[in-house]
Amino acid sequence: MVLLVRGIFIERIPITQLGLAIGVCGWLVTDLNHTLKPKQWFIENVTPQIWHELSDRVPLAAGLWASKQRVAKPLSSNSQLCQQLGMGLMVLGWLITLSEPSFMGQSVLICFLALQFLSQKVRFYRDLRDVSALFVIGLVTCWLAKTFIPSTLSQGILDGGVAVSGSHLMPTSIYAIGFFPYGLLWVWITGWLYYHHKPKMAALGENLTLIFAIGLTLLGWINPTWRSLNLLLSTLTLGYVTHRRLTILPGRVRLTHIYGLLTLGSLLQWFLPTPLQDFDGGLQWGLILITIAIGEWLVHSHGVNFLGDGMGKDLWQRSCWYFGNLCAGLSYYVFLILYFDYGFTERSVLWGCAWLMIPIALTYVAQHQTQRRRKNVAHYAAGILIAAQVLTVHSLPSALIGWIVAMGLMIPITRYSRQVPTALLHIGFALALIVTVLTQYVDGITAWYVPTAILILGLHLFHHWAKRPPSGPSASRPPILKLYANAANLWALGLTFLSFTALAINYGALILDPSMANLDSLIATPILGVSLIYSYRHTKSSSVLYGGGWLVEFALTTIIALGPYSLFMVAQGNLLLGVGMVLIARFIPWPQLNLYHTKSWRGITIAYGLMALLWRIPYFNSYTGFVTMGAGLIWIAVESDYFWPTPKRRRNHSLINYSGLALITIGIYDRVVYEMLQSSGGNPVDALTIFSLVAAVIALLYRGIVWYCQRQQQPRFLAIAIPNLLLVAHLHWAIGSLIKLFAVGWWLIILALGIVAFY
Repeated sequence: MVLLVRGIFIERIPITQLGLAIGVCGWLVTDLNHTLKPKQWFIENVTPQIWHELSDRVPLAAGLWASKQRVAKPLSSNSQLCQQLGMGLMVLGWLITLSEPSFMGQSVLICFLALQFLSQKVRFYRDLRDVSALFVIGLVTCWLAKTFIPSTLSQGILDGGVAVSGSHLMPTSIYAIGFFPYGLLWVWITGWLYYHHKPKMAALGENLTLIFAIGLTLLGWINPTWRSLNLLLSTLTLGYVTHRRLTILPGRVRLTHIYGLLTLGSLLQWFLPTPLQDFDGGLQWGLILITIAIGEWLVHSHGVNFLGDGMGKDLWQRSCWYFGNLCAGLSYYVFLILYFDYGFTERSVLWGCAWLMIPIALTYVAQHQTQRRRKNVAHYAAGILIAAQVLTVHSLPSALIGWIVAMGLMIPITRYSRQVPTALLHIGFALALIVTVLTQYVDGITAWYVPTAILILGLHLFHHWAKRPPSGPSASRPPILKLYANAANLWALGLTFLSFTALAINYGALILDPSMANLDSLIATPILGVSLIYSYRHTKSSSVLYGGGWLVEFALTTIIALGPYSLFMVAQGNLLLGVGMVLIARFIPWPQLNLYHTKSWRGITIAYGLMALLWRIPYFNSYTGFVTMGAGLIWIAVESDYFWPTPKRRRNHSLINYSGLALITIGIYDRVVYEMLQSSGGNPVDALTIFSLVAAVIALLYRGIVWYCQRQQQPRFLAIAIPNLLLVAHLHWAIGSLIKLFAVGWWLIILALGIVAFY
């Protein structure tokens, strides 16, 4: 230190020439008050955790030696001050030497002195900052050392790298290989730190080495040759480091996996001449990704452990599962890009069938899982099957292949899952196959009525057969058959809803344009009716009865539309349907047959009467009055015990009874008005007199019915109570009287209204 001060301040030696001297002085200062002597050492016992970890890898003698490893005592304050001062002087000397290119050798020497000092600290102490400084200074030393290589030799190395790689892209990417030995050196250093019970320092060294390796990979990424070689070396090194660790880290396993896949991809890109943007190149990469995904899942299924010794097996299996899914998703994306760029050609769609290997592999994977895991994988495979159809559905051959493969795979998938949704999907694939075949022979939307009705009937028959108890006492049905029965019933309900929606649209078209009638819909109607019968046997649902009533209405309208069509004929047909429903209900032994939903039957009958009234509105002829009266009689009969002799039936439809009576009155007046319009002559007084006479006749008719029921001691006539019927008779008598009074003094009323209007 004295010589250094004398040279700077007395001899006036330029400080730029004293960089090495300053660095050496700093190195000497760091060793003051820091002489390691045996008497300063002490024994540090190994923790039980470390002893347990070492018992697997380290021999017994080495373990006993490691348990008595000697570590230096903590530094005193004077020693710390000397070390900080010495490091500052070494940094100052190093910076001074960098100012002159001719002093680059001195910079390297100072770096070596710093490395020697830091290596001693790392050996005897546990300061993490020493590891970071040692790594950075070592890297700087390697970078400065390359300046000693002659320029001709350096250029020759770069030219040789270009010649070997066959690419002029970024020649300096050869450093991705040139600096790789430094990473290997630190792999050895971290191993030494682990061996000497310094796990935190070793972990920091590994992280720094990992960051350094990633940087080298990015440096050589542009050049295919050096990228592939760097990835290969990095994968092998990372695999060794992961294998060496006594505690397997999930992140380290996944990183090793990523590097391995990147290495494989880089090597394949190096050897494949076709670029990814071309159709053939994209197809090749899609198939490669499929192969990798299947390989990953096979490793996952069979528990292959690349770490050895049974360590981290679960981590590797989970990693293979996730990366297999990633590769499968990437392959799907590649095929979609090909379709969008080149269109759904015959060639591309057929090659898309190759992606069916993914659900096949997943089904195989599900077979080798635990019961709980198997169900999850089965659901995943079912979803993948749906996605696969997007790649195959655009041409007939590939679509047939896709549906057939899906049907075959859904057999084990449903067995593993044992849930209704998977059985539902299985039947859906079967229906899709049938529809795909039928598209070659069925032309037009209306032509699908009959095939759809047959499919619905087939589903109901299968559901009926699967739900039927076995014939023999010892016979039994497999439990999975119940799943398919429920799924078939759901599909039948869905298709029935679609069919009824289509028929409703067709019904509206028939009302507006009778030429829309077709035989296909008419033939499908009885087939759907049989399906509803099977459905009612199992569900006993009122909606099934309403559906049957709607089918009868549609069939009636279609038959009329195929002949001489008019809405009034539809009204007459609905009236006949209502009468038929009433008569059928009279002779059905409801209690004996244990039939249900008589209320729904009455609702259908009322609906037929309402439809008859609706379609007769545009018409006025000699029959419209009869249609109106018929609808009223139907509504009254609906609530009658005579036609529905079921006990304890609640009568909550008095409004329907009174509406029926009103319709009878309106129908009679409709008929009278029509006859009056057909006759010539007459005046308003005559018309009003006839109206009052008709009201009186109706009142007398109701009075006669009341007299008869009272004589027979009947509390009601059909569904109408006798007092209510008597009230209706009085009401008609009052109306007739008012009309008669109006007929007698109608001119006085007109005169009074005129006077009021004048004043």
